[in-house]
Amino acid sequence: MSIYNLQKIVMPHIILRPVQVGDEIALNAAVNRSLESLQKWMPWAKEPSLAATQNFVHASAIGWKNKTENNFPMTVIHKETQQIIGTSGFNEDSIIAAGIYTIGYWLDIAFQGQGLVTEFVNGLTRYALDGLEAKAVHIQIDTANHKSIAVANRLGFVHTLPTDQEQASNTILFKRVNTCLLPPIHITWHTKKCSNITLYKPTN
Repeated sequence: MSIYNLQKIVMPHIILRPVQVGDEIALNAAVNRSLESLQKWMPWAKEPSLAATQNFVHASAIGWKNKTENNFPMTVIHKETQQIIGTSGFNEDSIIAAGIYTIGYWLDIAFQGQGLVTEFVNGLTRYALDGLEAKAVHIQIDTANHKSIAVANRLGFVHTLPTDQEQASNTILFKRVNTCLLPPIHITWHTKKCSNITLYKPTN
């Protein structure tokens, strides 16, 4: 299955779909609501203007359409309200040829502390390993970002051995190679070639 055929991933409280033109205003509002938190961890958050968000959205949409990027940003949508509340997906540290997908994310501060990040990172991990047949899923986290480290730990990601690069950048690399013991989740992903693939994981 090619990731470029993805239309959306649906979970109990979250929908993920490729970033598309029209997302920019809602995304920029979420960025600016969460600016103090984002600027601790996200270098791009130093430029929170609508123009910067528009550039990101348009570049992302073109990358998905032209199938040219090694970066797969997805809009995070609150399922009940249909409100855009962040972005996630697989970032530029992914090595698709090697079957390695690296998850990145941020969430509107108003929706943090509700288990939503854990839910959609779980969903992305299952989608990569089950749907895309990934060999590994990575999350790279700043050593001081304790909330994100807690998400990785809750989902059973393993801290890999420290590397020179990891030490120099003050980041920790977490890794999963299977879905064993991931929390159960009801997840459906839709693609251009298959309208509805449903996985229900009541046990592991």
